[in-house]
Amino acid sequence: TPTPTFTPIPAGTLLPVSMLIPFAGGNLTSNDTNQSILIQVPASAVLTDTVITYTHKSPLPSGELAGIDRFFDLTVSQTGTLFPGFNKPVTISVQYTKQEIGSVISSSLNLYWLSGTTWITDGITTTARTDTSLTSITDHFTLFALLGMANRIYLPIILK
Repeated sequence: TPTPTFTPIPAGTLLPVSMLIPFAGGNLTSNDTNQSILIQVPASAVLTDTVITYTHKSPLPSGELAGIDRFFDLTVSQTGTLFPGFNKPVTISVQYTKQEIGSVISSSLNLYWLSGTTWITDGITTTARTDTSLTSITDHFTLFALLGMANRIYLPIILK
């Protein structure tokens, strides 16, 4: 089978994509050319019709972590009802290529969410990881990013 090619997404070129998720559950796929992100809401995760929205975001500062072009915001809304949270975990699958991760150590890749100014993994559990995909479950929606540790080479300094 041919290896998929992924193209970086120019900032600001994608409009958000939304989908109505009923009690029976459903899937939302990102609208980037590669359709690299899949959100799966299982049956009975929501008690009433719920709209989920995917919005691609430009890369944000990630401190010591390195990211690839997988920064996105997931939001949820229900008409006339305060959203109480998901009754079952939601699955988020992210695809990428080995070329995209570059110097990032693939085994260190995780789905993070932004808490204030800090990227954290609290409330996210990675359930599967390959060289080209990561699958995680979460109980909330927020601003997410695929981040990992970069391979760094440190050279000694010699002083005379």
